[in-house]
Amino acid sequence: MHISLLAFLGLLLLLVSGSQSVYAADTSKVVIGEEYWHNSKVLNAPRKYQVSLPERYEGTIRKYPTLYIVDSDFHFLHVASTIKHLTRMGKMPPMIVVGVATLSDPDYVYHTTWSIGPGTVKNEDADAAQSNKAQPEYGGIQKFDQYVNSELVPIIDKAFRTNDKRAIAGYSLGGLFVLNNYLNSSSPFSAFLAMSPSVWYDDMSIIQRFKQIPAASIDASNSATTHKKPLFISVANEQGMGVTELVAAIKVNPAIDNWTFASIPEENHFSTALPALLKGLEFLAPEYGKDGGELAALGDYKAVLKYFESINTQWAGFQIEWLQAYQFSKYVFWSEQTDKISEILNAVHKQFPNSHAQVAIQLANGLIKTGELSKADAIIAQVKLAAKKMPEWYKAKADVLQAQNKPELAKAMYLRAQELAKLNKWSAWEINGLKP
Repeated sequence: MHISLLAFLGLLLLLVSGSQSVYAADTSKVVIGEEYWHNSKVLNAPRKYQVSLPERYEGTIRKYPTLYIVDSDFHFLHVASTIKHLTRMGKMPPMIVVGVATLSDPDYVYHTTWSIGPGTVKNEDADAAQSNKAQPEYGGIQKFDQYVNSELVPIIDKAFRTNDKRAIAGYSLGGLFVLNNYLNSSSPFSAFLAMSPSVWYDDMSIIQRFKQIPAASIDASNSATTHKKPLFISVANEQGMGVTELVAAIKVNPAIDNWTFASIPEENHFSTALPALLKGLEFLAPEYGKDGGELAALGDYKAVLKYFESINTQWAGFQIEWLQAYQFSKYVFWSEQTDKISEILNAVHKQFPNSHAQVAIQLANGLIKTGELSKADAIIAQVKLAAKKMPEWYKAKADVLQAQNKPELAKAMYLRAQELAKLNKWSAWEINGLKP
């Protein structure tokens, strides 16, 4: 049997288009965040920003800390993804990530630097006459600082559920912007991550401003609100950044007492962005989150709750998230403290009231697995009102009903759990975990 070239091409086109339609039907987007434009009154121009919300943001009334990242077209994706991953693994509190966009390289340079005199910035590619001219490409940091602090932050606070814990992070000239913001006593930020900051700019003049902090800190309120805020500084294997000189000045300045420095010699100026971010986040949340075995090493449940309270004093505070609640539940069963579950839940309700329902559900799940259905059902009933929008509550109740041989009632609960999870925009793997 012979087939003409025209017929063959038609068949091939049909197969390709069919294949494409299958792929199109099975395609969905993985969304890290949303991008927004607005007309800035401060800058008198359109500006862009990005926002990434924590998992399980929907369906709650909880307020979250925020992390702002400068030069976000370069950094937003890896910062937002890293925060989501560390949160999911129980190593960081959930945060709202805000990307502060700069619209081009010239825009970035202009808005992260202050005005300087002719010849201050040395450019090896320019001749002496050119270097001695005015430097119009620099000088917009004051306006940009005003834009971020007094315009963008209020926009974010109005649109999203934020608390007063705000961190700002930047790299290179963005790191210089962060250091400048740290020195601003009216800054709305309470933590600062300056990664490979361009301290070299303007003959390292910012170092002199750091040295002058004691004189400016005679006012006790200024010292308490400005220079005791967490400050992270890092540098990679890079020359002439001025970071070493800045760190030396900070070391001998007693007014700056909540800071750390990380040297990352295995990275260069470009590859250091993510490693430096990880170290900066670890500085903000040290020893945040332990698994069940690590909790067991602390002692009884009172010692574990004391550990949770110590984490609560960190910059962003602490709430027993679903993963920590799961690990805590495993710990209670491993350490054979199940006879104290009522006592434990009373203590959790007193010390971490916003986490009580989550912990109760996870402990109930443990009791279901050990066949102690009446105890599990009693705990589930206790938190019914507080957990009425929590899909995992309906899943736990369904598991009890299923074990009690009430399949129809259980099915209704399983379906309700999945409906709520979809409404609250849970991920597919979380929704599938709510099935029987």
